[in-house]
Amino acid sequence: MPLRLEELKPAVNRGGRNKAPGRDGIGLEFFKATWGVLKGDMLELFTQMFEGNELSGQQKRRVIVCIPKMAKPTHPTHFRPIMLKNTGYKIVARIVAGPLRPALGEILHHNKYRGVPGKTIFDSVAILRDAIAYAEVAHTPLCVLSLDFKEAFDRISHTYLVTVLQRYGFSEVFIERI
Repeated sequence: MPLRLEELKPAVNRGGRNKAPGRDGIGLEFFKATWGVLKGDMLELFTQMFEGNELSGQQKRRVIVCIPKMAKPTHPTHFRPIMLKNTGYKIVARIVAGPLRPALGEILHHNKYRGVPGKTIFDSVAILRDAIAYAEVAHTPLCVLSLDFKEAFDRISHTYLVTVLQRYGFSEVFIERI
């Protein structure tokens, strides 16, 4: 199915302002500012990226920048690696993820907040705050556990992810794009 302007425009508009561009140096502001003039060319470009199911090496290339977590870092663990992706890649990812977004609320556990439409990370903070307040008022012991699933996506079986998407009825074309 060919890409339509109705899919491309929201993907361009959805991104936040002042985000760092990737190696190509083209930020989202460029795509937004030139939309009226270049939307046809953008549609052609993103259609090639979208329908080919394969991005070029240049389009997939990223830059990793290490941001210090503290004032005087002395060890590699004192840095947070941030991956800067090309804006075109991010736009295509938004288009591909579009059909998945409405279903996230049903697919993900009800305690999941990040990436679920209508929920934010602040909701989880509010629940934690309320639980602590309740435990104090009710004089009930409370244990709070924070887990860091470091590199979780890299460690989960992609075969498993594909199987889950198939069971939820996503098309083979959609799964292949993912």
